[in-house]
Amino acid sequence: MKKLGNRIARQRKAAGFSQARLAEEVNVTPESISRIEGGHLGVSFALLRKLADALGVRLHELVRWQIGDEPKDHLVDDLLVWASRMSFGELELVMELGAVALEHTRRMVAKQRP
Repeated sequence: MKKLGNRIARQRKAAGFSQARLAEEVNVTPESISRIEGGHLGVSFALLRKLADALGVRLHELVRWQIGDEPKDHLVDDLLVWASRMSFGELELVMELGAVALEHTRRMVAKQRP
């Protein structure tokens, strides 16, 4: 959390925002921004998305995932945006379904091997 907080602080300063202004932009308290930047408060996907939008950066830039020009790279970025719009319960369900699909695929591949 500390590294993410440092990146948020750097982006905030680069955008010329005070903690109070960023807090106002994303509808949280300045205390919350301070705690996030200090690594003392976790950040939801939804808040990460709001922070990225307010700071004028893409989500992957804020969390430092390397996104290239390959189609799969853009898919990762699109998935992050999509996930940021979900509630925790919805995201948890999607992850569970993904795990089931992955396990099924692994079994199918294992059956095909000699």
